[in-house]
Formats: sequence, structure tokens, C-alpha cells
Amino acid sequence: MLRVIFWLSFAAVGLYYEWGSALVSIALLVYLARKKQLTLRLNPAFLAAAAITLFYAVGWLWAVDSGVAAWGGVKHLPVLLFALCLMQEEKDARLRLLRDIPWMGAAMVLLTFPLQFVPLFSRMFSVSGRLAGLFQYPNTFACFLLLGLEVLLLEREKPTWRRLGCGILVLFGLLQTGSRAVLVMTLPLLLVCLLLRKDKKTALWALAGGAVAAALAFGVTALGVGGADRVTEVTGEASTLLGRLLYWKDALPQILRHPLGLGYLGYYFTQGSFQTGVYSVRWAHNDLVQLLLDVGWLPAIAAVWAAVQSLLSRRVCALRRMVLLTLLGHCMFDFDLQFAAMYFIVLLCLDWEGGKEKRLQLKKALSVPAAAVLSALCLWIGATSTLSYEGYPDTALKLWPWDTFSRMTQLQQIEDAAALDTAAQQILQQNGSVALAWDARALAAYARGDFGAMMEYKRQAIALSRYTPETYIDYFHRLQMGVSLYTQAGDTASAAICQKEILAIDSMVRQVLDETDPLAWRIADKPELELPAEYYNYIAALQ
Repeated sequence: MLRVIFWLSFAAVGLYYEWGSALVSIALLVYLARKKQLTLRLNPAFLAAAAITLFYAVGWLWAVDSGVAAWGGVKHLPVLLFALCLMQEEKDARLRLLRDIPWMGAAMVLLTFPLQFVPLFSRMFSVSGRLAGLFQYPNTFACFLLLGLEVLLLEREKPTWRRLGCGILVLFGLLQTGSRAVLVMTLPLLLVCLLLRKDKKTALWALAGGAVAAALAFGVTALGVGGADRVTEVTGEASTLLGRLLYWKDALPQILRHPLGLGYLGYYFTQGSFQTGVYSVRWAHNDLVQLLLDVGWLPAIAAVWAAVQSLLSRRVCALRRMVLLTLLGHCMFDFDLQFAAMYFIVLLCLDWEGGKEKRLQLKKALSVPAAAVLSALCLWIGATSTLSYEGYPDTALKLWPWDTFSRMTQLQQIEDAAALDTAAQQILQQNGSVALAWDARALAAYARGDFGAMMEYKRQAIALSRYTPETYIDYFHRLQMGVSLYTQAGDTASAAICQKEILAIDSMVRQVLDETDPLAWRIADKPELELPAEYYNYIAALQ
């Protein structure tokens, strides 16, 4: 049953969405509830899994957005449940799950490579012409396939035609993803695996299989399919790499200021207030940085401790150690662990043999109701988030009134000023970092002629979206109208306040540009905050 759950976890978009984690959590709860007793080991691996899940579960108490942060608890619940399941299994059973990875990867390539050419599935399995697999994200799919190649090479199995075919499929798929970071990692890591294997026959088979896979991949790419040619674009000046460096630099002060983290998706909501370049990302493209941003220092320290202890442990074989090193290395440049199923691979590689063993007797009268309550909660949040993402805000809010994303969707459909102000206030009571809500309040104040409130709310909106030029231009036009209306009414004092605020817009823009990081000028999306000539002509007329 655990093996089936493991396979299904990767089929369900790698548990990227809450609905996938919800369903897998229910399956894992059923698996555990059927046990008469649980075997527990208080070791770094278990403590790390428990800390990560616990802090995501209670992080809503201090999160930027308490309503959405609760989703993070359900998304990461499988981490702790899978850890508990692994402790009920023997070492060989855990290793068997790890050995399934190359076969899962080959199956994904066989399924998704042809389906990406079918219009109905193209957007699902292909991103900008790059194979994305069931993960629907090429970089994590590439990392998963690389792990599969390492497992094939480090398994103590004799080379066979079946294994060669699996390896060719996996390497072909990896090249089709066009993931430059993984492509750079692949050759040296596979060479290390062959050196560890110390088997000339395996090396010859690997060389032959690699040549066939490369020929197929580059041949297909020459026909305009796939992204194998992206390996030639790898440079230290790549915009994606410099962009990641910028994300991390901007995130570091927030990590220091918030030792308990910002809560699940808190980074996404707040990045506009502290970013020093033009970007809008959901994740920081570094899973350690993301963990620190989401749930703070304690779970991050526990995770690092578990990883280091396992890498140094003699109980961890070369296969597990190599897979763990590769996955954690790639996690430092991407967001692989936002696919909760990738946590399963990390857990499989950790040292579960250490620590004092304890046996916990399960009473059906307690375990079954507890599993039922958790399952109901998983279904509740899983259904809510799915409805929210799929564009059914009204239904989502009936299930989960604290869904900020659905409230934001509704906000954009409201035309009445009073209703707009009320809806915006509801969002801001839960999450004060939504620029859209502050802008809505400014629009409502403008509609009722309250320019003082409009200026206050608009400044808040600008502070949360500093690199959006339209925000400044819109503010200028509203103030310009204020000057006109107050002048007509003979209220020169109020007109002067609006004029002063118009003059201040240029200073706001210049301050943002002064605080812009040098890296921001070296990535694809550069700051474009030049105000229109209309603004400067108006300023000149005022002066």
C-alpha cells in the first residue's frame, strides 16, 4: 500500500497543490490507522519532519495571511505522515521505494512526451517547449530524472537490456526538459556514480546508453521539439541565475527580522514591499531560504541537522547519500520541495536506524476518530484551494471565508464604491500586504471625494508595489483631478496639498531607483519607472 501511495504522490503533480497532499494524507492516515502499534524513533530525521509539519500547521497564528497560511499545514502534512510510515518499514522496504524512482521517471517520459503534442495536454506537460512531465515544471522534473539515473548506476544490479532502456528513456527525458542547472550537474554526478560503482561493464553500458539518449534528444530538438539545446546557453551571466541571487539578497533581511517566518505564502504577499528589482515570484527558488521565510529558524535548523547527520552516518549507503546530496544541491537553486512528494525522497535518504526505539499502542477508539477528523480537514482545505485556483471564488469562500485569493478575485469585479471599500477592508483585516486592496480603498475614497484618505491608501499601495509604473501614473492623474476640483471650489489650501503630493511622486520614483540593487539591471525584467512627459510638463507648469 505504501508503494502505491508513493507512486500516486508523484502522479498527483508531485503534491504541488493542496488537493494532492490532502488525498495522499488521507491514504497515509488509513495506512497508519490500520496498525495496532506504531514504532517511533526519536532521531534527527523524525524530529525534522515533525518540526516542518508542526510549524506549517500552527504558523497561521503569526502569519502574514492567517487564512491562506492554514493551507500550508495541509500541504506539508504528508511529510510527517510519510516519516511515520517509513518507521514502520524495514530498511530494505525503504530502499525499494528509492529504487522505483528511475522506473517512475521512465513511465512519466513515455506518457508525457507524446501527450505534449496533443493540444488538450500541451500546456499541462510542456512549458515553453520544454518537457515538464507530471510535475508540470521542467526543472523539478529534470532533477527527479537525474536522481533516477543515479539510482540506476548505484544499484548493485547487473546491466540488462531492460535497465539500459530505462536509462535511455530517463536521460532522453532529462535532456528534453532543457533544465540548464540539471544539465550542468548531470555529467559530473554520473561520473562520480560510475567511480563509486567501480564496474567497467556498467560504465560501458552507461556510455552506450548516454550516446543513444543524447542522439535521440538532440535529433528531436533539431526538429524543433524540446529544449536539449539549452545546455549551450549556460553562462554565469544568465538572467535566471542573477534573478535568483537577487531574490536571496532581498529575502535575507526578512529572515533575520522574522525568526518564526512569514507563514505559508507570506513571502509572496510581502515581496513587493522589500524587493530591490522587478520580479513577482511565488517561491524564492531556494528551498532552505523558503523554509526560513515560511516557518523560521527552528525547522530549518532541524532539517539541516538531519541532512548533515545522515550524510555523515555510516548507516546510510552511497546510493542514499548521493541522491540526498544531489536533491539538496538542486534545492539550493530551485523550489523542488514545494512539491511535497520530493520530501518523500529526502526522507527515504535520511538515517532512520538511529535513535531510541519506542512502541506506541494504538487504540482504535482514538486513532480512527483522529484520522477521520484530520481527513475531513484535508478534504475541506483541499477542496477550497482547488476551487480558488480554478476560478470559483464564491463557492470557495462559502467553504473557507478566509481565502484571500478568492476575495481578491471578487474585488476586481466590484464596481460600486461603497461595496469596493467594504470588500477591500475585509481583505486588509486579514492581510495588510495586499496592494490591490489598498488601491481599491484609494479608488473608493477618490469616488467619494475624500482626497486625504485617497492619498493615504495610495501611498500604502505604492509601498507594496514599488516597481509598478502604472501605480504612480494613476496616482498622478487622481491628484491632478484633485487640484482641478479644489481650484474650482476655491479651496486653494487643499489644491496646494495635492500639488505638493504631485511633486513628491518624482521623489518616490527616484528613491526606489536609488534603492534598486545592481543585479536588477542585469536581469531580463529591468526597472522601467520613467514617468510620462505629461507629468514633467505639468510639474514645469506648476513651477
